[in-house]
Amino acid sequence: MNPSPRCAYVLLWVLAVCRMNPVSCQNKVNASVGETVLLTCSVSEVGPALKDASVYWTDKDDNTVLDIIRNKPDLSSQSNRYKDRVISFPDRYQAGNFSIQMKKVQLTDSSPYDCKVPKLNFRNRVTLTVSAKRVEAGREQEAEPGPGPGPGPSGGAVVTPTSIHMTVLAVTVLSCFI
Repeated sequence: MNPSPRCAYVLLWVLAVCRMNPVSCQNKVNASVGETVLLTCSVSEVGPALKDASVYWTDKDDNTVLDIIRNKPDLSSQSNRYKDRVISFPDRYQAGNFSIQMKKVQLTDSSPYDCKVPKLNFRNRVTLTVSAKRVEAGREQEAEPGPGPGPGPSGGAVVTPTSIHMTVLAVTVLSCFI
């Protein structure tokens, strides 16, 4: 069973459609009360595409965590609950890294956080879970404040195609061999 040339064109079309749709990344961060955490947001496109980029970080209630307007942090619309606790890394913007650091996390900070880059049709979701106590080596310890990790190139974010993309791709591939 050899795939027909028609299948090659269909596969290319499916891959092109998947490439044009929004990219969505997800990752999870666990922390204890009082710690500092890194919420990652890295895009693969760099250079001219990021010139004057605007990025919007929001929580589950659509409160503004941090806006980055034309590659500059903008605190004017930041929710009071994040004031003086959230920073970004402007020196990393041109490399596509729009990660933020949240200090002194609280139980109420447990939430999914979205990083949106409209110019690139990109959305990244980071789910933060804050617990009152840290479990370490099978025993509980009180949470101790400490510095969080520095921003990495991807921070463990995983690009996840939507289920419809995977279904269409699987059906297309299978139909080539039937």
